[in-house]
Amino acid sequence: MDDKTSLTKAAEALAFLDWMCLDMGDSHVELVRELCDLAKVTFPEELDDETELMSYAARAYEKCLDEKMYDTLATNVSYYDDCIDFIMQQIAYIKDAEKSIDHMKVLLEFIQENATDELSATMATAKRLVDLLSSMDVPLVRVGHYVGERLWKQLDSNRYFQSNTGFAVGHVTREDDSAHALGEYVCYADPLQGDDGYAVVFRRKDGKCIAHVYAYEHGTYFSEFHYSDEDYGLVISDDDNADKKRVIRKLAAYINSLPTK
Repeated sequence: MDDKTSLTKAAEALAFLDWMCLDMGDSHVELVRELCDLAKVTFPEELDDETELMSYAARAYEKCLDEKMYDTLATNVSYYDDCIDFIMQQIAYIKDAEKSIDHMKVLLEFIQENATDELSATMATAKRLVDLLSSMDVPLVRVGHYVGERLWKQLDSNRYFQSNTGFAVGHVTREDDSAHALGEYVCYADPLQGDDGYAVVFRRKDGKCIAHVYAYEHGTYFSEFHYSDEDYGLVISDDDNADKKRVIRKLAAYINSLPTK
């Protein structure tokens, strides 16, 4: 049997997904230290290397899974469910963050191998998280973030904010996001006056990454999007930064030519 190998992989998945859920200001060192204390794994002083921290976290999780499998899986999967939007947003710009997809699959496989009635709800949640992460077009959302980080710098400073706010840089769209039906990533030209402006939405068509400019109007709970020009869609390379920069210049010039309120 390959139970130990399966358990080890699941422990490594838990360690990685914990790291992905760390927010700004959270301490990875303290997280792993507390986990090691819980699992009674000796944690060395002054350890701050990320690879080593991940190794100690996995070691601790091996003991947790061996001794309290159901509680550990139920607690962690529920936590990842709470953090899933945060994880998806990081996949757009954090190196290696896309490994979350494979780690979530490993975790689901481990739960399925150890399936009981007690884990049925946990398994259903893990399956939903795998489906959600697997549906992401990682190269596409990374193109969107790349553009969003740079587009605002080339917009008319007399009409648009010159700042890399989270709104301007944009986000991976969610199912409850009005932009989701249009594409997987959206960034904004944030106007100095008023709430309505322009957005760039990124989607895949015939295998190509396409950027479309929309006018948006803020509603009470959502934004309503309208094509500013139905024929204005730019193809962007997934991996050629020179091409991306060319497209950013064209997008900026186009948005700067459009009227604002």
